Order: sequence, then C-alpha cells, then structure tokens
Amino acid sequence: MQLPEAPYPHLFVPRGTVDLEGADTLVAGGAVASPQPADSGSCRACRDPRVGGIRVPHDLTHPLQPRSDETLNGDTSTIECYLRVCRKDVMIFRMELSVQQVIDYIEERRKIYENHDFFARLLDDESLSGDKRLSWGPTVIPFIMGYSDLNKYVFRKSEGEAKLDPLQELLNAHTYEEDFHWQWMLTDLEKLQADRIMPLSDSARILWGKDFQHSRRLCMELAALAVGAPTYAVFAMVEAIEAVSVTIFTHCRGIILQDGRECEFFGTKHYLAEASHSIKSPEVEKTSLPTLDDTQREESRRMVDRVFSLFDDWSRALLRFALEHDEHDRKYKRMIQESRDLLQLCSD
Repeated sequence: MQLPEAPYPHLFVPRGTVDLEGADTLVAGGAVASPQPADSGSCRACRDPRVGGIRVPHDLTHPLQPRSDETLNGDTSTIECYLRVCRKDVMIFRMELSVQQVIDYIEERRKIYENHDFFARLLDDESLSGDKRLSWGPTVIPFIMGYSDLNKYVFRKSEGEAKLDPLQELLNAHTYEEDFHWQWMLTDLEKLQADRIMPLSDSARILWGKDFQHSRRLCMELAALAVGAPTYAVFAMVEAIEAVSVTIFTHCRGIILQDGRECEFFGTKHYLAEASHSIKSPEVEKTSLPTLDDTQREESRRMVDRVFSLFDDWSRALLRFALEHDEHDRKYKRMIQESRDLLQLCSD
C-alpha cells in the first residue's frame, strides 16, 4: 500500500502485519517510514526536504512520537525516522482502530432508538401537559434503584482488579459518579404528585406489581448480561446504557410541570450530569485502552444490540403506561387492591 499524500500520515499497526511498498513488513506495535529516498527532494509524507522518512516533531501531540528530533543517519536508500508509541498517548489512535468502532456503532443504534414512539408520541408532544409527558416516572423506580446496585455490585470491581485493566478503571470511576442520581428521582416523585404516604406492605405491592415489571425485568436482564462478561463487553454495555440515558434526558429537558417547576432527575439537571461523565470526557483520551480483535469487537456489538433491544421494549412499556393511566392515586389504589384480591384468592 502506498503512503497517502498528507502532511503527517501516521500508521499504527494494532495487530497482524502490514506490507508497505518500498518498506519492510510492519508488525503489531510498529510505525511507518516513507519509502522515498532521502536524496530525492522533500518527503511526500511529511514535506520535510531533509528527511526521507516520516518525521514527527516533539511538539506535536500524537500517539506516534519520534525517538529523537534528528533523523537517524544511514547509508540505505530509505532513511527511516524511527518512531515509538507512548503508552500515555496511544489511546486516541487505538480507539480509532478498535474501541472507537464500537462507540461509533453505539451512536448508530442511539440514532435509531431516538426514533422510538416514546419520544414522538410522549416526551416531544407539546400538546400534552408536562405532568402527562412524565407520568411514567414512578414506574422506573425499580430500574433506577436496581441500576444503582448494578453499579455497586456488578460493574464495579476491586481496586486491585481495576489497576490491571484500564477499561475497568474507567468503569469503576463511572459507577461512583452514578451513586447519587437516584436521590434526584425520589425528589421528583413529589413534584410529579406521585409520592404518597402508605404502609410499607402497600409500597411493596406497587413496586413489585405487574405495572412496574418492565423496570424490574430490565435490571435483571442487564445483570445477567454483565455477570461473567469480559470487561470490554461490559464497557460496551455501559456506554450503550449511557447513550440511552443521555437521549432520554435530552428530550426531558425543559418539560415544565403544572406548578411551573422542572424535575431534577427527569430534567436538565440530570442531563447535564450524564453528559459530563468522565467516561465521555477528554481525560479518557489519555488512557491506554486495549485493542479489540474482530471476535471481541463483534461480541461488543452483540452486547450493544441486546442492550438497545431491552431499552426498546422498556420504552414501549413506559409509553403504554403513560398513555393508559392518569392520576397516580387512582393507579396506586388499583394496584394495591389487585394485590390484596390475589392474596384473598390464594387464601380461599
């Protein structure tokens, strides 16, 4: 393959080998050198008239760095500028070749998810009141509280394990950032007029009733997917969940309730928190991440597909609940009575 016409073309070989015309075979971890002789004018790769190989100045921030600012002397027709890969900077380039492909796929699936009826027929329908558009809020309690436990007991690993795995370090940091979000949801229940004083037994009848089963099941499905999965697949799962979360709260922003207030969890405050997580920050680009092979990348894509499939079903259940029910008090009374009737039936 020919080197492209560009001021600084950088080719890093993440795995396998690459054959370059006029140059030796490159193996995993190698970097390119231009096949153009040094005495034939400017290098077409870096435009440097003194160098017949790719030359990257020290002041250029890039995962491929020169071992020295001067081209190595040699009497061969191809003078190579030897490059090394700096561990602290390599993540950007490796992500572009491996993990980034998974992240790009997540974005493709996110755009498809954003066309879900949950958004068009509910969250984005300004003909409905703000209270109606968010009337599904109480039904996500089992998932939100369960997701908090997933972060603590499934996604998070010990410090010793995390130190050996850059991806796990990112996941661990992310789990701590998610620790407090559920408290905003509890505050919003009062704003949504969905917070009622009742016996603990009645609360259990509601939370474990059939109307909330979609949120309980989602949490269990995610736990089943994550347990025993390799870190890169769990990383893909969490990235996909975050993509869903940001999409939902993007559409929740600015929804004003009947009393003129905006929710915290179901509103701008939560959106800003989700969008600023460290797993999405520029600091992540300084972390060395592993390269995925084709099998690992395909496994990650399957994980992403399954996550979005689960959230498609979940969002469909949220939409159905919101369109079929109105006043929270009435819903709660019905759910409690159905549970008591079932108990009576079993007793008879």
